[in-house]
Amino acid sequence: MIRFFGDNRPFALFFLPLVLLGFHLTYRLTFSAIGPLDIEFGWWGNARLEQGSSNIYAEICAATWVLMNAIALNYTFNSAEFNEKNTYLPALNFVVISALFMNFYELNGFHLASSMIILSINQFLKLNQNQAGTLRIFNAALFIAIAATVYPPFVLLIPLGILCYLIFRPFQIREFYFYLLGSAIPFSYLISFSYLYDTQSPSFAYAWNPFIVNFSLSHSINAAIVFCLFVVSLIGVRHKLSNAGNRMKKEIQLVNLFGVGIFFSLLFCAFLGEPSMKIEYFTIPLSILFSFPLLSKRFSFPSSLLFYLFLIYGLLKFTFLNSLL
Repeated sequence: MIRFFGDNRPFALFFLPLVLLGFHLTYRLTFSAIGPLDIEFGWWGNARLEQGSSNIYAEICAATWVLMNAIALNYTFNSAEFNEKNTYLPALNFVVISALFMNFYELNGFHLASSMIILSINQFLKLNQNQAGTLRIFNAALFIAIAATVYPPFVLLIPLGILCYLIFRPFQIREFYFYLLGSAIPFSYLISFSYLYDTQSPSFAYAWNPFIVNFSLSHSINAAIVFCLFVVSLIGVRHKLSNAGNRMKKEIQLVNLFGVGIFFSLLFCAFLGEPSMKIEYFTIPLSILFSFPLLSKRFSFPSSLLFYLFLIYGLLKFTFLNSLL
């Protein structure tokens, strides 16, 4: 599977829905559609689905959205030329790692926020020191701000975004102004929405997060998997950087910076009563970084072994392991 997706074969993406289907089938062996279902969209409020088959449709929409995000992330990886030739491992990594978490199977704001983070990374990676970056910077700021309205802890990514575009561009007042403008637009719409529909104004409720209060064995296993992926990815990235050019180093620095931003956002979320901490957001940078050890001849065996272990765990998690978790 790794070799198949690792080669420059675009039709490999046509097999990605089969991987998605495999995870959803094992999930359905344990869980059945129940309702009503609240779909969380952060400061925009919740949408409600009534009991019945609507939950199945919501799961289909969630699977489709995961697939779209995987393809978008893979396009970002290939268009930025992280590898000498096109590869489709980032999309596979995204699906397999995402399947370890419940949000993979549920329709909610997590998928929208993930889309916005992927699009913002894509915009930053298209910046060039010798070309004006006003449009790209505005778009990236807009996407980050949308993600922050859907998942409020991501407000910490907004100031971090300034450092992201400064990796590729010298500081210019005009570009900084457009970054602030892009960041402000989603919040202006959000405030108008709150006023017109008399909903609660955007705010934070400080308390221990439900993720910490209800920390379980499943959470600890997922956190351990994320940490293992990070360590192995770090080894592969370090090897990649030893022979990388200046542009490649800046691109990897950007991905790492987003990882740091997600870490501090989740750390901030630990002190909020809502929304729940979602460590699955690390899937976005890890899907890119974990591709490097998988593509490396030196580290391909241990990283591949780790990949298949997590793949098997993801398939068995909601069947044979469900009674333990």
